[in-house]
Amino acid sequence: MLGTTHIVFGMLFALPFYMGWGEGDLVLFGFAILGSLLPDFDHPKSLISKINPMAQFVSRGISKLTPHRKHLHTLIAAVVAFIVTALLALYFSASLLYPFFLFIGYISHLAADSLNPTGIQWLMPFRERKVNWKIRTGTQHEKVVLVLILFLLVFIGLWQMGFFEPYS
Repeated sequence: MLGTTHIVFGMLFALPFYMGWGEGDLVLFGFAILGSLLPDFDHPKSLISKINPMAQFVSRGISKLTPHRKHLHTLIAAVVAFIVTALLALYFSASLLYPFFLFIGYISHLAADSLNPTGIQWLMPFRERKVNWKIRTGTQHEKVVLVLILFLLVFIGLWQMGFFEPYS
């Protein structure tokens, strides 16, 4: 999946939690978006790697240590990202909702990449079985998924603002 698709997946996954716990704090969506891009830090041409030259430099180093969709595309990596951000949140006396939303974004990335024929190994190194589906990166199918999720996000947003309430 492309970075934009991962972002909308991250927002979609985060939305129910945002509506339940974090309403009003848009920074939580920022953490979900960051989490939705983090697993691709192992690919120098990914959206997160293009953010700045330092990020791309680090990404190139990581890509030499591990192939794309290997170690950073696992449940263990998502848990490690959560723990690291939770420790940072505790150190800076910040809400633990921030690392939670980062984790939700990370999980959304794994779910989205599971839709790709290449798939991912959620439980690596404990299990080698890949979860995969049929949507190839950058194809029309991915664009359809992107547009459908965007429509769903807009619909939910309008619904939350009372747009569909009957006039009395």
